[in-house]
Amino acid sequence: MSNEVLFGICVASIVVALFVLFFALIKIKEFNRQLKLLESAIEKATNDNHQLQKILQASKEKERFDTAMNAEEINSVYREIKEIREMLKSDRTYFEEKFVRLDGKVRDYGHLSGSSDIDEKRIISLFQEGWSIDSIAKELRIGRGEVEFTLKLADITDF
Repeated sequence: MSNEVLFGICVASIVVALFVLFFALIKIKEFNRQLKLLESAIEKATNDNHQLQKILQASKEKERFDTAMNAEEINSVYREIKEIREMLKSDRTYFEEKFVRLDGKVRDYGHLSGSSDIDEKRIISLFQEGWSIDSIAKELRIGRGEVEFTLKLADITDF
């Protein structure tokens, strides 16, 4: 019987070894399948990462371009403002000179005619009494501009 027991043990050992090999083969196949899934996931993540880096790089380049364009636009607007400021300065100087000449001519004219002196005093007194510029102009039958001009010449600027 010892041969039969030995034979039974050998057969049982072979069956167990075959079972273990079969189980190991199944586990290896499952491991390979999971490894392939993991590899494909890693490859997809790498591709996605590459695409995102391209998009990020393009976005950075666009932002640099936009910043450069904005700086150019700001500089252009600044130059235009400086030009306008210079034009306004020269125009102001021109008109101040004209105003001084006109003021001198009007003062010379005012000294020649005695009646305008009375009108100037009357304009100033009516304004100081609280009359409006329009009311004074109607009362004295003169233009609104003349009333304003007379008040300016008298250094009254509260109207």
